[in-house]
Amino acid sequence: MRALADRELLGEALLTELLSPTDLDHGGDSGFGLGVDLVRLGDFAGVTVGGGGPGGALHIVRYPEADLTLVLAATAADAPLADLGRALARRVLGLAPPGVQDLPLDAEEALRFAGGYQLGCDRLVVGMGAAGRMTLSIIERDLRQLLYQGDGRFVAADDDECVYQFVFRDGDERASALVLMEHGQRTEAVRLE
Repeated sequence: MRALADRELLGEALLTELLSPTDLDHGGDSGFGLGVDLVRLGDFAGVTVGGGGPGGALHIVRYPEADLTLVLAATAADAPLADLGRALARRVLGLAPPGVQDLPLDAEEALRFAGGYQLGCDRLVVGMGAAGRMTLSIIERDLRQLLYQGDGRFVAADDDECVYQFVFRDGDERASALVLMEHGQRTEAVRLE
């Protein structure tokens, strides 16, 4: 992991290939690279590798600036090792847990955010879930519950490193865009009408 993070093992071209989603036969992509990912925890950038399969899961993360490497293994393929790794790294690096709130959101205000958004080839759907919380889903992928932070800002209930900011332009009644900030990567989706 040290050689990978310090670019001693892989050049930029090969690292880019490992990080890039795999093209699939139906024209879409896998949504993930070949098990390697870049991560950010506060001001610390890192690199991670791992995954799950029959009989277990493995997660390795390296934060080179802090000279910190965590290796986590479990006998359950769906063990939340990435979440545990972030929590452990926060403690070791002395980072305070982020201040995540769960503010109430009335139905009228929720309608300002709800709808479809286009992000590259993906369509995101924002709506109100059965639990009374906003949800975000990528068509044919996961459904994520969102916690309202105020001022059009949400945090994923299952991953506080995923922040979603709705953008209003020119006095719009409904959000015209959605900025996704996930693990240090920023992308913007535009509303579909």
